[in-house]
Amino acid sequence: RWIRLVVTVLAVLLLASGCGRQHAVSQLFASDGLLEVPSDSEKLYAYRTLTDNEKLVYDQMVDTVKHRKSDVRLATSSLKVLKKSWQAVRCDHEEFFWVKNLSYELYKKDGKIQAIDISPKYTMSEEKIDSCRKKINKEVKGILKDAPRDGTDYDKVKYCYDTLIRTVDYDSSAPNSQNIISTFLGRKTVCQGYAYGMQYLLKKLGVSCTTVEGRARGINHAWNL
Repeated sequence: RWIRLVVTVLAVLLLASGCGRQHAVSQLFASDGLLEVPSDSEKLYAYRTLTDNEKLVYDQMVDTVKHRKSDVRLATSSLKVLKKSWQAVRCDHEEFFWVKNLSYELYKKDGKIQAIDISPKYTMSEEKIDSCRKKINKEVKGILKDAPRDGTDYDKVKYCYDTLIRTVDYDSSAPNSQNIISTFLGRKTVCQGYAYGMQYLLKKLGVSCTTVEGRARGINHAWNL
């Protein structure tokens, strides 16, 4: 007998967009096995720590979020792979400000997981995403107008760090504190917003950066690498 379980994964607990794919996610399962999925994530830090199967699941997740898809069948039946891949997406893709958490459905037979479908929880429409992205990029353009683009990576990191500390206040009650809306539009955020904001700025300056999520002094924390 098949059993379906529905689970919601909070992005902050699991450690919470590029097109150009040759095959849609819905085409991943071919009669002769899994199809190759082109990826634009090869240079991203967390992606490079994954196995080939975890990378495939990661690419499915990125495609799903970019295009606001739901009910996507993953190329794995392993919860461990799902969680590790989602954590990597969270670390690499600070620009996904329209995702609150990830829900997944487990399909079981005889007590064993046979398939997993994912449905991210989106906080806004495509029109609202485009509007927010334009506002964010306008603010970021202003922030980076005096950035040392010809300087060293250290110069760029220091500029971004100093600018964020000077212009963004720490506020544990800030709305959207887990994404870059709070950083660039609200100018009030917490560690997650600072880390994502730093990552977003440094990527614009061509500096490799990721966000690391874990615990410090017994509480959830985020920082950059």
